[in-house]
Amino acid sequence: MHSIYQALTTIQANIHGIPKRDLLESLLRYALSTHDYKGNLAPINVDRIWKDYEMAEAQNMGLREVCGRTLLVDIRFNLMTPKGYDSLNGEGWCLYVVNKLRKKYPLDDAMRNLET
Repeated sequence: MHSIYQALTTIQANIHGIPKRDLLESLLRYALSTHDYKGNLAPINVDRIWKDYEMAEAQNMGLREVCGRTLLVDIRFNLMTPKGYDSLNGEGWCLYVVNKLRKKYPLDDAMRNLET
């Protein structure tokens, strides 16, 4: 039982080759959003997203909340752990987003061999 739990908590997504801007925008589009007092979704501003990412990267941190959506992700490296994102947005959604982008940005052969 412990090894199953450990495997589930250490799953990582290979994001090598996926542009960070595209990844952030897609993660935000699938994330649960806060609403204003009129019930409108918080807008997604790609320039603001990028500034928040650069600030988090400069502070050696991941992203927590951006544009009214909670991400809890660290995309500074080639691998990311979906656990934080999935805990708030639904299990499996982070990998769904990455796999959807992977169709547009396939792994090259060298990186694919590292995964296996």
